[in-house]
Amino acid sequence: VLLVGVVSRLTWQKGVYLIIEKMADIMGLDVQFVVLGSGDYGYERWLSDTAAAHQDKMRAVIGFDSVLARKIYAGADFFLMPSEYEPCGLAQLISMRYGTVPIVRKTGGLADTVFPFNPQTGEGNGINFEQFDDNDMANAIWRATELYRDKKQFSAVKKNAMSGDYGWNKSAGLYEQLYQSII
Repeated sequence: VLLVGVVSRLTWQKGVYLIIEKMADIMGLDVQFVVLGSGDYGYERWLSDTAAAHQDKMRAVIGFDSVLARKIYAGADFFLMPSEYEPCGLAQLISMRYGTVPIVRKTGGLADTVFPFNPQTGEGNGINFEQFDDNDMANAIWRATELYRDKKQFSAVKKNAMSGDYGWNKSAGLYEQLYQSII
């Protein structure tokens, strides 16, 4: 069964509201869901209650545990980041290193690092959605379930995610080139 992971602050900006709005639909899919995080009490309570009601499909761990976070990054099939805005974003980079395919809202650093997988060309390292909207996010999760069913394509996107260059060497070189062009 496909496992979707979330490691996040539980706040509006991180898109937790979108997850809450569509959790009934998500639980209707052939997926399991794990959330690790802390933040707004209302979100913490709702996620805990929902996990208790869906013990066969969902876990919510309130708080932060770096060891558990790494296990989620590495053990999930998809990593969900439905942020309203995200200047940089490290979680998607960590998840890709482990071969966990990110599902992200196309914004800020997420748009700069996660590119939609194209089954025709085999290019791309994740799944994107455009709008900060629960329906758009739910559609992205549904697309993840379709991708997961095609083991060859799923393997290709995982390989793309793991082989990306997310280090500073390339960026530093580009900054150096820009600096040289200015002086």
